[in-house]
Amino acid sequence: MSRAASRFGGEAVGERETILGEIARQRAALERLDREREQARECLRALETSLGVATASTVAATSPTTSAKKVALFRSLFRGRADVYPRYWENPRTGRRGYAPACANEWVRGVCEKPRAKCGECPNQAFVGDQAVLDHLRSGCGHRHPRCLRRPGR
Repeated sequence: MSRAASRFGGEAVGERETILGEIARQRAALERLDREREQARECLRALETSLGVATASTVAATSPTTSAKKVALFRSLFRGRADVYPRYWENPRTGRRGYAPACANEWVRGVCEKPRAKCGECPNQAFVGDQAVLDHLRSGCGHRHPRCLRRPGR
């Protein structure tokens, strides 16, 4: 018999009732917080609507139709530097992994200075733009695929 099962035997009935009471109080607190969260969510929607900020429901109703609009939406959702974005890399031999700037010159013989120079220090940086984002969106391979932005014709 486990310690928890024996603890709720005949000698600990008062303690069991105390625990059940605390469980009921915590469930009531969670329900109250759920109601507050929903009220806050409704208030936030109303405020965003009054400012004209796109929410998930309004974005679905006004989905972009052209490739250029889709790329603009994608870039607006991922703030940061507009001229560069990260690419996931993984070394299966060592298990190391991380992100590096996506570069059109990466590993090009005579141009890329890897591994002597880090990408951020390279004088031959060729960070890719909107076409690479569009290729990424069309590829359907997911953001973790190491070469998703380097495949021509996708």
